[in-house]
Amino acid sequence: LRYAANVAFICLLAADQGLKTNEYLAFGQQQIDYMLGDAGHSFVVGFGENPPQRPHHASSSCPPAPQTCDWDIFSSSEPNYNVLEGALVGGPDINDNWEDDRTDYIFNEVTCDYNAGFQGAVAALLKTTGCTTGPVVTKAPTTAPPETAAPMTNSPDTPPSTVAPPVTSSPCQGSTTSKYDYSVVLRKSNLFYEAQRSGVLPDSQRITWRKNSALNDAKDSETGQQIDLEGGFYDAGDYVKFGFPMASTLTVLAYGAIEFSDAYKSSGELKYIKDTVKHGADYFMKAHPQPNVLYGQVGHGATDHAFWGRPEDMTMNRPAYKLTTSKPGSELAGETAAALAAASILFADTNPTYSAECLKHAKELYNFGDKYRGVYSDSIPDAKEYYKNYHGINGVEDELAWAAAWLYYASKDTTYLNAAKSHYSKKSGIPFEFSWDDKYAGVSVLMYKLTKEDKFKTDTEAFCDANINNGKYTPKGLLFILKWGSLRYAANVAFICLLAADQGLKTNEYLAFGQQQIDYMLGDAGHSFVVGFGENPPQRPHHASSSCPPAPQTCDWDIFSSSEPNYNVLEGALVGGPDINDNWEDDRTDYIFNEVTCDYNAGFQGAVAALLKRTGCTTGPVVTQAPTIVFPPTVAPGTTVNPATGDCSSVFEKTNTWKLNIQGYLKINFPSSVSSWSLTLTYSSPVSNFQVWEAVADSTTGTIITINNQYYNNVQNAGSKVDIFIWVTYNGAEPLVTSAVLNGNNLC
Repeated sequence: LRYAANVAFICLLAADQGLKTNEYLAFGQQQIDYMLGDAGHSFVVGFGENPPQRPHHASSSCPPAPQTCDWDIFSSSEPNYNVLEGALVGGPDINDNWEDDRTDYIFNEVTCDYNAGFQGAVAALLKTTGCTTGPVVTKAPTTAPPETAAPMTNSPDTPPSTVAPPVTSSPCQGSTTSKYDYSVVLRKSNLFYEAQRSGVLPDSQRITWRKNSALNDAKDSETGQQIDLEGGFYDAGDYVKFGFPMASTLTVLAYGAIEFSDAYKSSGELKYIKDTVKHGADYFMKAHPQPNVLYGQVGHGATDHAFWGRPEDMTMNRPAYKLTTSKPGSELAGETAAALAAASILFADTNPTYSAECLKHAKELYNFGDKYRGVYSDSIPDAKEYYKNYHGINGVEDELAWAAAWLYYASKDTTYLNAAKSHYSKKSGIPFEFSWDDKYAGVSVLMYKLTKEDKFKTDTEAFCDANINNGKYTPKGLLFILKWGSLRYAANVAFICLLAADQGLKTNEYLAFGQQQIDYMLGDAGHSFVVGFGENPPQRPHHASSSCPPAPQTCDWDIFSSSEPNYNVLEGALVGGPDINDNWEDDRTDYIFNEVTCDYNAGFQGAVAALLKRTGCTTGPVVTQAPTIVFPPTVAPGTTVNPATGDCSSVFEKTNTWKLNIQGYLKINFPSSVSSWSLTLTYSSPVSNFQVWEAVADSTTGTIITINNQYYNNVQNAGSKVDIFIWVTYNGAEPLVTSAVLNGNNLC
């Protein structure tokens, strides 16, 4: 593989200099794609389908010290203990035969030399494609490139090159593109949950500054009996294990992993999200020792909050508070049932025994919560100060509906479907939020997926439309629901609407909204709100363990009060966020703006996975606010394509054309001020696919297309001008714009 990669590198350098560009680019791509998976598996450790797991590499084969690493490890058939990310192995023989055998230093050795030309070739292809996830759809043969495989010149009858393949097949031409690397964001958000782990850390742990902690959790708050409640997740910057938000977090994380598993696979994070969900599910099954007993909290809030230090150093009493038939908590039991039912789905294919165990507990917990009604924060009074059920006894139906819906999804038992509908019927009006305390929006979109019933479609759209069209927004575009954890609420709405888009509900509009909200958090606000990512990210999150230097150095309230950045980078953590005017300060002492919690990242991570699935592109700046779809130029620089637009040449400026495709800008001039706008286009012949950015189309086919403003560009002053990028695909004669009507007024 090294020799083939080196030849590919040289030829791609030549192509970059204009030497036989089509041919050399196709050859280089074909060789590299062979190594990445076209051979039937990947030859790159940690990447793609069935990659090498046993490279001939000593250090990655060794378990952590002081465990022994010797020739017994060398001879073992077990995978290397550590994943040697990115290493290119030696490769196959002349007949494509290869074996993943650590003892074979011909086929399975790795060297610095092997990766050098390979890495250069990958960089060359990335420059050409702009794509970093998903397979390149157009495969070049070993002989001559296909018509669509290489960059083309100025022929209007030539399809676009693999620089930007057609929208129907390229991972870069989904419904959107982005300036942000969503695969990196997904990985970092996953890492945040590793930093939040309590108990014994699994072998897959990547956050090395965290160690095992709270191994003696916990003693029953009533009896003093020692109960095995090791594990789970610390809630936020503190070390209480609050069951309600933890269960909500686990359900939402599993939901994203189930629905957007391709995004997790393409980013290499599927294994790690499963490890995260399992770490939580293991804890919840421990916390449910009997059918009608559920431990809902470990740790006392005030006692815990009096400590600023490492979780590994905790010595305070950590009581465990439980729900019983005499002290019920229907919403907590229901949410935990939902989490375990979702976990059972996530593990159904790979670990059916574990999946069945999760489902058994989920069914018992749902029955417990449904039969013994009560408010969990009444039964666990300490939770009232932090995660109170604000809706009282009427606020348990949403979690019970949520649990029943997930149980139906996991078991296909229609008893749960009917129960979900019954609980859901108690809903009143459009939900205010989707959060740890209100699940109705999640129920509606999940039930629509499971039933396709109009009731759930209507309710899902009502929730998204109310937020998109009637919600409050900061000046820079953040949907603002509540001050405490403002980003969390916006991310959760984005997650619900992206789930809806994935089900075909107002896909363009909801996708644009979801991306706009997430991109605000990643940098569009002027800086990143995600620790360790993007421009000027938070450095002082309100988070004790990441603020501490390594033991035995002191970590106490002096660290808390310091203006120095946290000692450890809390990769991927989404901070609370700004106020209604986009004001935010990177201050560790501010637990409203700068706290981090498991709950904050859950919907955010799901939304990022949804966007990664849709874009498939993760690097490269967006040149304009319109899409980053870039095709080879079809005209010489400095010239303009003659507009062939009927009588409406002033309305549509064509910028790119190839066979059966047109791209360009609608040039909209506003003669008077408006608070909203609608533009109706009439074409001379049918359009087979109409795509638009920064507006919403009411249809994608036909001769009459109406587009409406986005929520962020609805208000226009007299004299303002707006350019709207569109992409038109057709089958017969080229469709020309023959009429354009803006808010009832003829433009042409």
